[in-house]
Amino acid sequence: YGQELWVHDTNGNGASLVKDINPGSGSSNPEPGITFQQKAFFWATSPAGNGLWKSDGTAAGTSQVHLFTSPEVPTTLGAKAFDGYLYFSTDQNNVYRTQGTDATTSKILDLPKILTNQYPDLAVAYNQLFIATRKSNNAGGSTTTLRALKAGASGPVKAVDFNGHLEHMVVINGALYVVIKNNNASGLHDLYLIEPAA
Repeated sequence: YGQELWVHDTNGNGASLVKDINPGSGSSNPEPGITFQQKAFFWATSPAGNGLWKSDGTAAGTSQVHLFTSPEVPTTLGAKAFDGYLYFSTDQNNVYRTQGTDATTSKILDLPKILTNQYPDLAVAYNQLFIATRKSNNAGGSTTTLRALKAGASGPVKAVDFNGHLEHMVVINGALYVVIKNNNASGLHDLYLIEPAA
């Protein structure tokens, strides 16, 4: 096998292969995932292409949720569970959500790809999902746009623009903070406390 999905038995019986997603000597390179609906959701590559997968730790319970059209590559790193959905981003500056089936997987944010490997950042605070995206500006710097998605809404709305590059977005004690690297020559970093969107 190549690099595939394995399960480790904490009772001391070692590790065993869950599923050979890319059969033979090829690798599916499963990405560290997130638990949702009591299953592990992760990105992997099968002979058909890049996909979002889920697994309950057994071969029978491991299946592809959604296949992405090349060259779009999803990631479950930074994925967030919110309002009954799992939200995750792709390197094409898009954000998707799913309830664990192909039929319930849809794109909720579709922006032009400007940067290489441009994955939007996600955070949950104030019972809202916050999405941070970046784009280049005419002055050679970048602009970070923060959008908010309320529970039950079909899509996010813009909350605020920052004149700089997002370095960090983190939730501490229920409050959302972002760190922005300024576009000016000093390259200083500013810390912002984001209040709940109206």
